[in-house]
Amino acid sequence: MYAHDKASDVVADQCLSEMYPKGKRVEFQESDEACIIYCVLKKFGIMNSNGVINLEAYRMFARGILMWLLPTCSLALRTSTFSGTMVDFTDPKVQGHLDALVRMAQACVIKVRASPKDVRAYFTNSPPITRSGQCFAACMLEQSDVINHGKINRDLLIHLAGLVNGKNSRVVRKLHSISRLCLDSIDGMSDRCQLASTYNDCLNENMTEFAFPLDIAEEAVRKMPFHLIQPNLPQELRQSSF
Repeated sequence: MYAHDKASDVVADQCLSEMYPKGKRVEFQESDEACIIYCVLKKFGIMNSNGVINLEAYRMFARGILMWLLPTCSLALRTSTFSGTMVDFTDPKVQGHLDALVRMAQACVIKVRASPKDVRAYFTNSPPITRSGQCFAACMLEQSDVINHGKINRDLLIHLAGLVNGKNSRVVRKLHSISRLCLDSIDGMSDRCQLASTYNDCLNENMTEFAFPLDIAEEAVRKMPFHLIQPNLPQELRQSSF
């Protein structure tokens, strides 16, 4: 994620230099922000000169961010010892990661028609008690590619956890063995929602070091668009992807 931040900063500086050539730069105005955003989007190939958004380019860019974001935020350390580190939830960068995670959760809420109890269970590391809760966990994990077509990418999970905690930290060393152990809990499963939620539950149960602070979990639940879920949507359309 930090690489994406630095790349964006470099491109933004280039755009600012193009707007205000050397020797002509004036004080940055708030009204310039939209122009700089437009310039950055064009340079990343997300938007063309006619203002049309390239959705595929946007998805690729967003996925690169989410692949770092999801496991490291959803498995954030509450406490740490030895060579582990603790996530500072007051850090603006971490806040940005959390905001992006919440937006992804909002999309998953609508996609699988998750309830407040479903979302609260996920963010408090509690086992889901409903089908929609299981599918919500699957939606979140699949967005990060930790689970892809029913396969667990342990290397990616461990790599992403190491970005926050340090690849040689006690917590990540423990995750090496726990992530392998949890594969036994999903042996023979073919249902996507059950597989994802069962694996996630196993990680939560055995990696007790990982959790969101309760106030952050509750704030995430409050931001979910439960009011947008259509109550009369046919059952076969509710979970068509699951």
